[in-house]
Amino acid sequence: MSCYISNLPNNILEEIFWKLPITTLIQCRFVCKSWKLVLGNPNFTKLQQQLTDTVLFVQEICKSNRHGSREEYKRNIHWLEFEGKSANCNIVPNSSDSFRSRLINSCNGLVCLLVLPSRHIFPRSAFMSIANPVTGESMQLPPLNTGRCLYSYICGLGFSPKTNQFKAVRIFPDGLDFQAEVCTIGSSYWRSIEVALPRYDYFTEENRELRVKSVVFANGSLHWLIKRVELRSVEFCVFDFDTEQFRQMAGPPPLQEGFENRYRVGTCTYKDTLCVWKSRNFLEVWQMKEYGVPESWTIILVIKERLHSLEPFVSLKNGDIVVLGWLGLYLYDTEKETFTMLDSPENPFENEPIRIKTSIVEGAIGYDPAIEYENRWFVHKPSFVSLKDMVSQDN
Repeated sequence: MSCYISNLPNNILEEIFWKLPITTLIQCRFVCKSWKLVLGNPNFTKLQQQLTDTVLFVQEICKSNRHGSREEYKRNIHWLEFEGKSANCNIVPNSSDSFRSRLINSCNGLVCLLVLPSRHIFPRSAFMSIANPVTGESMQLPPLNTGRCLYSYICGLGFSPKTNQFKAVRIFPDGLDFQAEVCTIGSSYWRSIEVALPRYDYFTEENRELRVKSVVFANGSLHWLIKRVELRSVEFCVFDFDTEQFRQMAGPPPLQEGFENRYRVGTCTYKDTLCVWKSRNFLEVWQMKEYGVPESWTIILVIKERLHSLEPFVSLKNGDIVVLGWLGLYLYDTEKETFTMLDSPENPFENEPIRIKTSIVEGAIGYDPAIEYENRWFVHKPSFVSLKDMVSQDN
């Protein structure tokens, strides 16, 4: 006996699917072949991603009882879905096989990871990997030249609207200069490209274990913060995936006027626009209203609550904001200016609220209390974009 709903026209099925949460859609892929084809249709994928709520990715570090064992570097990846106005979230388990991998960034439904199977600083078998957590697909990029130092290494995933292609980029120091390479997703090699960047000090927010910079994709470009010592300021380095060229871009006024190391500074996105946050005794978030125009930097949020080291993550549809504090994740009500700690009955880390320090980082190999949690957590827009289709199109 055939299923009546399967006999519906595809356009009606799409209307139904658009109204379902991403976790339900993942299950729908396995109902029948016709549903899987509808969910994998490029037109559906594009619109579905626009309608899907943002989730928060977290990389759990598992500690081991035996020094030097494999479990010390095993990282489980989960995502958190937020339930509208309530202060609850669902934690969806994902891959548990990311062995000493490092979440780098998210771009249009895909995530980029740097994988180092060995505990050595310069492993011979390091590689970058692209994955779609929704479809379960993953792709290993061509091997990295691991003879190059991974110190202050910069890499990330982006998308070129002009060519409709995903690309990965990596930048590394070479003596007093920099070198850079680009790999179009689906190709089998890295291409060398010209780097026109001045010497600068890498901004101090980095993962000292894997030496990888924090990056964010927005407006067709990859962004990361650098410190210009001679100018006593912090600004952006930008890589454009359309032109495959580098440039510098000024940050908001507080960073142009001078930088003090006691502040924490990071990048994020808000409604797909580039933002910068600064936190010490209170949190400020600046948004670049008109991309590429330094004068358009506008302060959009100030949280004066004295919660240590606040960091913004997700803006919900109702305007509330999920922020990371020293003790865990909080929901900030922008109208009432109040905080509520997020909790989840399905939390795999704790039975109570999601406490970052004790459940995610403390006790991990290489843990340094001075290191912030950048890239252990980042926002992600789930999508059904197919890695298999990218490979076939490129070939």
